[in-house]
Amino acid sequence: GDGDRSGTYTTQSGKTGTYDQKVSYSDGTVTRDNTVTNASGQSAGWTTDVSRGAENGVYSKDKTVTGDNGKTESWETSYDKNTDTLTHTYTAPNGKEYGGSATFNQ
Repeated sequence: GDGDRSGTYTTQSGKTGTYDQKVSYSDGTVTRDNTVTNASGQSAGWTTDVSRGAENGVYSKDKTVTGDNGKTESWETSYDKNTDTLTHTYTAPNGKEYGGSATFNQ
């Protein structure tokens, strides 16, 4: 798809490997499937889904990352223009949620 990438990398310590990223779009969500492989043939992968929305003055961005092990973590951010409130929530792989909100002076 548009935005697919692949190539090689070199770390600061001189180790090399390859990376591959496949990008797809569906219903307002951008999905990136990522794989890195080191020179020894060991690989790791993860998938990132990002969606954005805007409805009735509320703007949102949601991001979820899923590793090869099936564990996920997510970030949800929204801004309500009507109340001038920003809310952010992070959900860790263990399911615990952290976050808060702030209301700005109008």
